[in-house]
This record gives sequence, structure tokens and C-alpha cells, in this order.
Amino acid sequence: MKITFLIHSRYGIGGVISSTAQLASALVDRHTVEVVSLHRDRDEVDIPLDPRVHAVDLLDWRAASPDCAADDPLASVAPRLFPAKDGGRSKLNNRLVEVRLARHLAATDADVVISTHPGIGVVLGHLDGDFLRVAQIHQASNTLSADQRKGFEKACHGLDALMSVNSEDAHNLRRMLPRARVPIGAIPNCLEPAPVAPSNTDGHTVIAAGRLEHRKHYDRLIRAFGLATAELPQWRLRIYGRGEERAKLARLIGELGLDDRVLLMGATSHLDMEWPKASIAVSASATECLPMNIIEAMSAGVPVVSTDCDYGPREIITEGQDGLLVPVDDVDSLAKALERLMRDPQLRRTMGSAARRAAERYRPRAIAGRWEQAINQLARSRELPDRARWYVAANGDLAFEVARTPATASASLVCYPARPGSRPEAAYPLLPDDRDSSLLRAVIPSVDQALTEGDWYPHLQDTRSPARRALRCAGYDNRSQVDDRHPFPGSRFRYRLAFADTDDTITVRVWDRPSHAEVTQVCCDSEEFTVTFRVWGVQLAQGSRLLAVPRLEVSPAFEARLTPEGERCATFRLPYTAFTRRRATEHDVWDLRVDPADGTPPLPLSRVFGDFPHVKQVYDYAPHVPDAVTAESPVKRLFASQTEQQGARARVRPFFTVHGTLAVNAVLITPTV
Repeated sequence: MKITFLIHSRYGIGGVISSTAQLASALVDRHTVEVVSLHRDRDEVDIPLDPRVHAVDLLDWRAASPDCAADDPLASVAPRLFPAKDGGRSKLNNRLVEVRLARHLAATDADVVISTHPGIGVVLGHLDGDFLRVAQIHQASNTLSADQRKGFEKACHGLDALMSVNSEDAHNLRRMLPRARVPIGAIPNCLEPAPVAPSNTDGHTVIAAGRLEHRKHYDRLIRAFGLATAELPQWRLRIYGRGEERAKLARLIGELGLDDRVLLMGATSHLDMEWPKASIAVSASATECLPMNIIEAMSAGVPVVSTDCDYGPREIITEGQDGLLVPVDDVDSLAKALERLMRDPQLRRTMGSAARRAAERYRPRAIAGRWEQAINQLARSRELPDRARWYVAANGDLAFEVARTPATASASLVCYPARPGSRPEAAYPLLPDDRDSSLLRAVIPSVDQALTEGDWYPHLQDTRSPARRALRCAGYDNRSQVDDRHPFPGSRFRYRLAFADTDDTITVRVWDRPSHAEVTQVCCDSEEFTVTFRVWGVQLAQGSRLLAVPRLEVSPAFEARLTPEGERCATFRLPYTAFTRRRATEHDVWDLRVDPADGTPPLPLSRVFGDFPHVKQVYDYAPHVPDAVTAESPVKRLFASQTEQQGARARVRPFFTVHGTLAVNAVLITPTV
């Protein structure tokens, strides 16, 4: 198998470069491995690759290079696929990078391509090629920019998996990207221990390492160290790394009188040789995904004091056994933990030994085995069909048809909830299709209650392994739902709609609630609009009414009379002036609800029935501008007088929200002079 890693640059130092190099070295024993560096800006690497690993540099930025990327016109063209804020490297991630990467992957014979940076993962999801695509995310998901998150939402359909380096962070990624139809897992980075003796923890040196940036909170660490060593002046703190906060930290060290005891050591590519000099390692970060500096220190037999930040330290450190965890931003707690270890040599030795044993689970050979297992599972997933046709029977049964293949012999249809972990998945057997022997069919009966309210994603699942594949639309027949006016059988209101999402993946949307108010018609004329609706699960008792509930507290609520048409149907009329006279801001919104007056809470008016999901886009009612009227309260009169003196008026429009509920907005408009 050929495995290709995509890295931003292998010319530098850092956890991503180091862990990628060590993982590649472990995999090359059994596979062909290639590391593709998007950028090159210097002659020599700080962290060399195993000679058996093939290295490729896509863009060479050295001025003396005969193929200097700066000379290419595309180098000054903005990227089309990279997120706008791509980890602070947007100045290098231009259109030329995308073109060179697309060209390389179009010609590659790799079986799997693994990106090691969020922005590169987004691009990978958009490029062509017959290989498995895995986007590895080394940073904590809560540090991803909005552009990166949006990028993954669009690119996930082209990826086979997202892989964090931390299991808790992978869970957060699933919540952050609920529409991702690909597996989101976690495999930690790896580390080969340095070929030197571990620390004996008998010295008086504390070491911290990482880029000198705000989120590392070195200022708090320095203050905590000063407190911890007030009576222990023999201890020293070494901080390894470079960054924009060096000058600020140097000033703080001087202000606290710690010049001879806190040393800013600069960056080194041989940090593994420095850890054995430490008796304590420390991290004060505000956020970490899988901090390699902690693993490196533990590998060297050094106990660690770390903030219990999201998400990495608590996954590496076992509190009280191989290290100590303290709250984030708590300088006093950090100082006390440091002092505790400084004053107890036996505790340092015990924790150091435990730390070294715990770090063995991050050895390259063990992590390489986990990657091989994950890749094989993804390959099995690729063998499953990813296209399905669905149809809705007259009785409401929802059937999916997929091609019969060797891989489907042990597969079933499994629906996963859009919000992972919120509900258990629901499985349905694949059975021979009595109309076509080349197909298998899974049926979700109309009486089925396993799919509760919300969105569900149908997959084919291998029952003998974790392999699964999201289903995309190969065609459908839901004509029976065009004029549907009845929910499925049962005492509750239940309805179900399957549709193809923007990336052609299938979603099953389910409504399952004890009561419901369904809008059947909205009619607008020049002065008012009329709404007809029907209710399920309740009866419209004497005194039932329509409620207009404002989203802003400054806008007043009001109610209107209903005209009953039996116990379950009614109509109401609302003049546009009912909203203009009550407006209090430039954009007021009221949600419309029905109070059945039978003791149940008010029901939002919704539009559910039909054969399409996006009622907001389809039912687009024209706005109306009624004659100006006087506002009711003194505050509203003041607002109205200020705007109406300028000739402003309000535009009123009923509309359906993205959730399919009915609302009305009143928007201030100013005439063009």
C-alpha cells in the first residue's frame, strides 16, 4: 500500500513535522510512504525523514531556485479552495498551491492520502483522485476558525474520514460538524523516545516547551514559578520555543526579579535531548489537542504539571499517578502543584517512572498499527455501494434500494442521528427486492417509531465490522407525498420526508410530537393575510386564540380571534397594520402560535406536509407596505415620530422560518430621495 502525507512544510520544527516524520518511518517498514511538502523556503531540514521515505516539495520559495514559486503569476492569485484564514498561513496558500497539489494528486498512485493541516484537508476534499482521503486535524477543534469549519462542512462529502489526535476532541468535532457524513475518529501522534538515559528527577530544573504565544500562557507560568520557588531558590525554569511574545516575557521575568532563574532558551530541534535534564515538566496552556511536549517529557521519565485544558492533557496524564492537573488560569494552583513536586523527590521519582510507562502507548509502531487498521476499515467502506434510490408507498412506508454486491451480503441499512450521541441509531435489514434480483431493499415502515424527531442520515453498515458508507441519491419516487394531508398511524403526530442534500447525500427528516398545528393555506391581499390550519393531538376549545409572540422584548405581544371550522381546523385574519403599529425597532419579528385553550401549551404554526423540505424558500410571500399608523406606547411613539418625520414606513411580510414555522416581520424602509 502506498501512503502519502500532505504537510504544510517539512522545513522547520514542530509537533506536526516531528510526528509525521516518525509515523512515516514506522509505516515504511511495510508500505511505500511519501511526504509531500507544499512549501520549501530553506536549504536544509531540521527534522530529517527516514531515507526510505520519498520526499516531494511542491513549491520552492528560495530566491536562488531555478523553479522559484514567486516567479509564477498564480502565486499572486487568491486561493479558491483554502479557507480564508488558514492557520495564519493564507499569504502562502495561494492559487498556485492548489494547482500544483491538484496536478500531483491527479498523477499519484497512492492508495491513501492523509492531510496534516485543516486547510489542506479542506482542499483535499475538493480534489479528484481514486484514493482514500483522510483529513488529520492536529489542533483542538475549538481553535478552528469559522472559515475552516465552513470549509469542512462543504468538503466533507469528498473525504473518507476526519481524524483528530484526541478522542475527546473527535467527539467535539462530531458535534461541530453534524452534517458530516464521514467517520470522525481519533489516532494520537507518535513519539520515539530519545536514545539517551531518562531523567533521574533529582535535579532542580523545570522545563516548558512550545511556541511563545498567548494561548500557551507563559506569563502565568512565570508568575506561578516565582510563587512556587519563593523558598526554593535553587530551582530553575527553562522555556524552549520562539514566538511573538518573547520580548513581553523577558520584561516580565525582569520585573519579577527572576532573571537568573527563568531562562528563555529559544527553539531547538533536539528537544528530546533536553527533557532528560528536567525533574519536572510544566504546561500552562489555555487549549491543547494532543501536546507532544507532554508526551516527550513523560517519555523521558519526567512527571508533568499541566493545566486541565481542552482537550489533550487529561487524555495523556493520569492525575496523581504520572502527573498533576490544575485548573486553567489558576496561578495559585499551578504554583502549589509545582511546589509539591519540588519538595518531594520520592514523588517525582514515582511519577516519573509511571510517566515513562504511560508514554509507551505513543510509540510509532503502535500508532502505525492503528493507522493501518483505520485505513483497512475505510477501504472496506469503499466496497459498499454509496448510491440508493428511495420511494414512498401510499401507506407511508419508506423503502431504499441499493445494488446487490459481494460487500452487501453482510450489510444493513443504518440511520444515524444528525446530532451524534443524542439518540441510538436504527438498523433495517437489506432483503432481496422482489421486483429486481440485482437490488436489495430496506423498508422503514410507516408505523416504525425508532426514528424520533430530527434529521437522520442513512448509511450502509457492514454488520461484521465498523465499516459504513453514507448513501447518496440515485433517484426517488415520492409522488404520494405531493398532496399528503395525513400523518402516519398512531396517537402522536408523525411524518417523515426523505430528500437529497446539497452534496446529494440523503437525509430523512422526521416529525414525531404529541401535538401539532399544520398550516394548510396562506392567502395575502392588499390589507391583510389569512391563514388556515389544522391541529393534531389537541382540540380547539372555547376561547382558543392566535398568539403573535415577539422575538424582542421591546416589541409587544398580541392575540387575534380564531374562526373555528370544526374541532380541528380554524382560520384567522391579521391586518398588516397590526404589526406596523406595534413595531419598536427597525426589524421586528413575531412568531405565530395557536393556544388551543385545552390546557396544553401553545403550538407553533408549521408547514410539514409535502414532498420537499425547504418551505422557507418555496413559500415566498410578497411584502406589503400599509398606510402609516401611529404607534401605541410613548416609547414606540417616540421611535415612530423619529422615523416617520423622515418619511419612513414599514414593510410587513409573513414567512416560514428555516424550521418551517410561520412568522411575520415588520422592516423599516426609508424612501429613496
